[in-house]
Amino acid sequence: MRRRDRGALHFRSPVELVRSQGDVVTADERVQLSGAVTRADASFSALPFEDDCSLDAIVAYVERERGTKVNITPLETLRGTSTCGLVVRRQGMHHIFYVPETSPLHRLQCVLHELSHVLLRHDESSPGSAGQLARFVPDIRLERGDAIFGRVAFEDETEVEAERLADRLAAAIRRPRRHPLEEHFG
Repeated sequence: MRRRDRGALHFRSPVELVRSQGDVVTADERVQLSGAVTRADASFSALPFEDDCSLDAIVAYVERERGTKVNITPLETLRGTSTCGLVVRRQGMHHIFYVPETSPLHRLQCVLHELSHVLLRHDESSPGSAGQLARFVPDIRLERGDAIFGRVAFEDETEVEAERLADRLAAAIRRPRRHPLEEHFG
């Protein structure tokens, strides 16, 4: 995931994508990316988080669904780069790395974005290269079955899909919890 100040796409409304510079995405680009938004929304709707959505609950769900452990940790080598998160699938574990010097809200968004890639199984269909990994974590070598996932362009459909799902998850985490009595007494 790249930092939002470097050309990221934002959802100003459910149908309008805006680059960080304020340029609205063209109609042709919007048509191309609308499938990614639709897929992300459908994926979110299928998740089991009714009234209790938290980062811990999302991680537990990912671990159950993917049959792997998830390790979330800051990565010093991301400091000063345009990359603020990446996923490495290695030895039956998903390692989610994020840039250390960021606000708690941005850190949550970065982690949710990378978790979204795992939920959407992007790491299975479009793995990155060993060169990408060596750039940030030179002492880890990929072995058969291992993969890194990272992108450099936010206009990519997988990035839009992951960012949309991350946005929906973040909104669900921030949603006020209803007390069970509120159903009956408002």
